[in-house]
Amino acid sequence: MKKKYLPVGSVVKIKQNTREVMIVGYRVQFENKEYDYCAVLHPYGVIDTKKIVFNQNDIEKVSFTGFINDDFTKLQDKLLESKKEEMNN
Repeated sequence: MKKKYLPVGSVVKIKQNTREVMIVGYRVQFENKEYDYCAVLHPYGVIDTKKIVFNQNDIEKVSFTGFINDDFTKLQDKLLESKKEEMNN
């Protein structure tokens, strides 16, 4: 099965957090490691500079899927292609 990214605005429950988070970005570098997603606490949004970073396999539940259009589909294709290229190097 091909890995798919969730769109910005998606709300998920992740393993290491008791509250739901909302996805705000992709492929984030944090402490010399790359993560699939960057998020903020839902429903609070950005309240400080703390990042919540996690990978696809950390998602326990998708509560809401953000807006998907052609722009997102093109972005997802680019994200998947660059991830595939990195894995081949």
